[in-house]
Amino acid sequence: MVSSRRPGDRLSMRAVFVITSLDRGGSEGQLVQLLARIHPEPVAATLATVVTARDGLHTASLREFGVPHVVLARDCRSSAQRWTTAAIRLDRLVRKLRPEVVYAWGEYPSLAAVPVARLRRIPVVVARHNSGNASIAPWLARAARRADAHAGLVTVNSRTALDAAARHGVARQRLRLVPNGHDAGSWSPSPLADEVRLGYVAGLRPGKGHMQLLDALVQVRAREAWRVDLAGTGPLLEELRAEVDERGLAGRVRFLGMVDDIPDFWRKHDACVLLSPSESSSNALIEAGLAGRPLVASDVAGNRELVAPTSGILAPAGDAQGTARSLDAIIDDAPLRERLGRGAARAMRRFDMDRMVAGHVAALADCRRAATTR
Repeated sequence: MVSSRRPGDRLSMRAVFVITSLDRGGSEGQLVQLLARIHPEPVAATLATVVTARDGLHTASLREFGVPHVVLARDCRSSAQRWTTAAIRLDRLVRKLRPEVVYAWGEYPSLAAVPVARLRRIPVVVARHNSGNASIAPWLARAARRADAHAGLVTVNSRTALDAAARHGVARQRLRLVPNGHDAGSWSPSPLADEVRLGYVAGLRPGKGHMQLLDALVQVRAREAWRVDLAGTGPLLEELRAEVDERGLAGRVRFLGMVDDIPDFWRKHDACVLLSPSESSSNALIEAGLAGRPLVASDVAGNRELVAPTSGILAPAGDAQGTARSLDAIIDDAPLRERLGRGAARAMRRFDMDRMVAGHVAALADCRRAATTR
């Protein structure tokens, strides 16, 4: 079900949100946008992160909006020590703040937040933003499903994620579909340049499709001049640089690092590419679509909800030659790019920020209400 509570509805509630970090990413950005709009009314929020962010952008935003922020395991070296410390300190935090609801934002945070909330008899909501991501370890997937089973509600951001949660045993009445939210974008014409510029916005980490991209790029046979700009950073940076050089793509692929102004990035590019092997509801695709850029995305379940025949091309997942043909089409056909870009801008308007905020506030309220009536 899609929640219908409006952001302006009055609802006084204390809640602790838990996320692994405030590093840049779609899920992290969505949480910061939510907190900026609900704190201190209708929800008096506190954010607990397990570790310190490598980048200060989101942390600065929280300070600007006055959202209290606690780092639970700042100096721990091993993963086991980090999560044990996080759980102990989260328990102290909830005993001190006495929140009415705890909201675990993602798989890893739920492993600490759900047991602590149950121990202190505090209702807990879990947010799931994947649909079985291949980069998630099997043990984590199993542990996350156990956490889901003990949550009062589970929110998901796509039909794909909703169906996956239901298959894994979460009762439909405990699921809430809350689509991602974005401020209305402004369509802009494609840049006037002597080459077609493809943009790829994703952290340089496993599961984001960068190797699949390089596999396809070496087979592109487009007539027009082209290049690909990679926005993002991460642990695969050096490996990807070496692969680009080895495959003779140094003149075609640029590494831009972190990009602060995403709308400006898309104003300088002609099309968006994203070849992740698994997605639930990609914020990168939504943002590019809102800017009026055509989409080329891997043909996986979550992307099928975003990329329609009128807004982009679904490239066959795991098929480098088929993906190269999709890229050839978008590079060589300017009228196609224009038509699909306008279609993408229309399609992405449904990812409304107010609707997203209302959905999460309603999930908090529903979870609290269910706990008090048991």
